[in-house]
Amino acid sequence: RRVLSFLSYAELIFISAETGQRLVKLYDMIDMVHDNQNLRVQTGVLNEIINEACVLQQPPSDKGKSLRIYYSTQAGVSPPTFVLFVNDKKLMHFSYQRYLENRIRDSFGFRGTPMRFVIGKGQTGTERVHDTGTLLKFNINVNSKANTGNRFTAVDLQRFILYKKKNISSGGV
Repeated sequence: RRVLSFLSYAELIFISAETGQRLVKLYDMIDMVHDNQNLRVQTGVLNEIINEACVLQQPPSDKGKSLRIYYSTQAGVSPPTFVLFVNDKKLMHFSYQRYLENRIRDSFGFRGTPMRFVIGKGQTGTERVHDTGTLLKFNINVNSKANTGNRFTAVDLQRFILYKKKNISSGGV
């Protein structure tokens, strides 16, 4: 473990090729790691864990500007990939990202599998969204109950996806 400290998430098992000792455990561990690689976390639950982690350990700040995590979601599996939308990507220090990774591992396991994080700039107000070469304009109703402050919520993201699908399927935009 000391030599492979950068692989702290990896499971270790000692087996014997000569006697076949613990080979059955090896296959059980392979199945467990495969299940963990394909584990999906609901967005609402993930956001609760991230918010709780931010309350327990204040996000980093620089020159009076503090990191704010608006929204997080799991974008993929094998390896589990999480997207965090923040106010300023430069404020996300690797140590705080590792702290969030550890909180997610504490909550959901993900034993034996690496995790990837993508840090994106959160969108507020009226933003232009680039997607497959098309420039779409999406207005967020800042006064709606679904939107807290001037930031994307899960409801706003779902509205945008439905809006985009409707316009693309009807030949618009």
